[in-house]
Amino acid sequence: MPNLRPLLFALALLGAVAGAAWALWPVSDEDRVEAAVSEVVQGAREADLGAILGPISESYADAQGLTKDTLRGYLFRQLRSRGPIGVHRGPIAVEVTGQTATARFDALLVEGVEGAILPTNADAWSVTVDLRKEDGDWRITGHTRAPLEEGWRLPMPED
Repeated sequence: MPNLRPLLFALALLGAVAGAAWALWPVSDEDRVEAAVSEVVQGAREADLGAILGPISESYADAQGLTKDTLRGYLFRQLRSRGPIGVHRGPIAVEVTGQTATARFDALLVEGVEGAILPTNADAWSVTVDLRKEDGDWRITGHTRAPLEEGWRLPMPED
């Protein structure tokens, strides 16, 4: 058992260093907002309805009249019939004002056979996502999107 003490000491030291790093370099609200958006994007890529809906607020409502429940039904049908959605997101601009935030980015949504060189369908959107801090987490409360003009170029995806 004497060989176990250095290992336990090393683990305790590692835990202390990790705790200090977390306290000294907290994650910003902007980073947390971007993480919420990225979770939705990754969920679409994996056709994971739970991951898509995870950061969506129970009070979600958008300009198309969707609530969280109707959004759940719509996404279920889309993912079931189409499978994963290729999402290429450009740089994201986040603005935090107190307990609310806005995230803006351009995105290319691609549908096609996995491994195909050209997609069977693609849409380019300018997206604005509204968020609110609920119980310490950033939740998406709504979004708007508008098609990007012909001839636009999506910057190299960050996500």
